[in-house]
Amino acid sequence: MKRHLQMLGFMMAGMTGSPSVLAAPAPADGNGIVWQDIRTWGVEGRGWTEGLDNYYDRLPLRAKPIVGQSAWEFSRNSAGMTARFFADTPEIRVRYRLNSQKISPFPDMSATAGSGIDLYVRMDGADRAKPSWQFVGSTFPAFRNVSEVLATGIAPGRRLYQLYLPVYNGVEQLEIGVQQSARLEGIPPRTGPPLVFYGTSITQGGVASRPGLAFPAILGRRLDIPVVNLGFCGCGQLQPEIADLLAELNPRVFVLDSLQNMQPEAVVQQAEAFIGRLHRARPSIPILLVGFGEHPAPELFPAEADKRRRLNAALRAVYEKLRVEGFHNLHYLSGSSLLGADGEGTGDGLHPNAAGMLRYADAYEPVLRSILAEKAP
Repeated sequence: MKRHLQMLGFMMAGMTGSPSVLAAPAPADGNGIVWQDIRTWGVEGRGWTEGLDNYYDRLPLRAKPIVGQSAWEFSRNSAGMTARFFADTPEIRVRYRLNSQKISPFPDMSATAGSGIDLYVRMDGADRAKPSWQFVGSTFPAFRNVSEVLATGIAPGRRLYQLYLPVYNGVEQLEIGVQQSARLEGIPPRTGPPLVFYGTSITQGGVASRPGLAFPAILGRRLDIPVVNLGFCGCGQLQPEIADLLAELNPRVFVLDSLQNMQPEAVVQQAEAFIGRLHRARPSIPILLVGFGEHPAPELFPAEADKRRRLNAALRAVYEKLRVEGFHNLHYLSGSSLLGADGEGTGDGLHPNAAGMLRYADAYEPVLRSILAEKAP
């Protein structure tokens, strides 16, 4: 029977790009729950897998003096990381330990938004060209040690699940629990090139209502591509030396969304130097530059609206200059369509709320699909 389940796992894994790993027998706890550490099969969404101070860090330890203290602290957050697994179980639990006691990172982000874990399930079969992902449940952490039921009463059936880790907190340990009679097969990270997003607090996930609604996570589901999230709150400033770090990765697309952390006067010099270094190191990989979303009430806040216009104009000028100079793998997404026109897309006038994150994804998706189609052999 065990061999049959293993073979079934490998057959189904062809639909995910990686072989599944049937969870090894483990003793149940006092509630009849078997817990599996997700490191057993691996976490997806890490750009670097060696030289890390902690398994769930987003940057290697050697990057600390390069990116600076603030960015380094945010790199300890597990934004963008996911765990994928097959399960046939009526109930899914999770328990984990956060690396920070600051459960709610900002006044406009809940504990679920900053330190919670999301679970999604693929509903229409892994062989469909456009999978449909359904939200299943989230955690509601109050302390560093979290143990919760993500979903119960699940109908019988073997399904593909995807677990999203916290976006504004880090994880020291994370386990998934199912009943002793249930089946769980972990799926190792996909080996294909990911999308790499470099940017600000918005890229990291602020202020989405939960991790799975950060726009890079939405795009990962829609495009069925692994995502590496390198958004660092307040620190995404296109420092040229960070381009060398990104160039160590080999993604399908580099997405640069940093205007929110910059001044117009700095964009021309820093953006041109950053893109130049990244392009020279990875000339075959497309780079997508993203503008700043327009202010939802420009008539009320003319100075801020003008600053955004000047930032967008500066980035557009860099883009056009480099295209003339032969950077043909360079693309541009205007910020005008990112938040919509009704003023309801943000939580604070800047950071997208859940509706704003969906609008971000809607704006990104056709552009990324076009770039990926051009790049396809």
